[in-house]
Amino acid sequence: IPGAGEMKQAPGDDEYWSALFMSEKKLKRFKFDGSSAELEDVLSLGGTTKGYPYGFAFHPDFKNNGKLYVHTYTPEFEDENAVIREYTWSDELNAFDVESGLVLFRASSSETELEKIDHQGGTMHFGPDGYLYVAFGDFTRPEIFNNSAQERTSYAGKMIRIEVDGAMPYGIP
Repeated sequence: IPGAGEMKQAPGDDEYWSALFMSEKKLKRFKFDGSSAELEDVLSLGGTTKGYPYGFAFHPDFKNNGKLYVHTYTPEFEDENAVIREYTWSDELNAFDVESGLVLFRASSSETELEKIDHQGGTMHFGPDGYLYVAFGDFTRPEIFNNSAQERTSYAGKMIRIEVDGAMPYGIP
């Protein structure tokens, strides 16, 4: 699918695939019939978030709770450069309710201490233990060397594990 980044299938859904389109700030789903795929928007982040989506993960119990997690980054350095939000599926909208976007986690510029970032990372998956694992890139640019991934106080170059079914907004297992 041209322009698509990450593609995943929600647990318990053998019919649809979902694809993340970073430049459009959208998550789209489709059925593939062997020769073509008709895309439909299921989450549009256009005016609701400052950042671009870099990764997404369906909750392991998506079939029952309709939860989706999206990892976004802002291109300019602002208050929320790396943010993880939880969205809920709406049967009425036949899409994720963008208004349901609950911020679970954010890494601010004071924590990463860079003016502009590349190498954001963004991959996120649920592990067999039921926790959400999120990867952060080294937050640097190729033309400069930056040691931020070596700093224990920075999220750069780190993997975090959070429990989304416990305390709000998340728990640390």
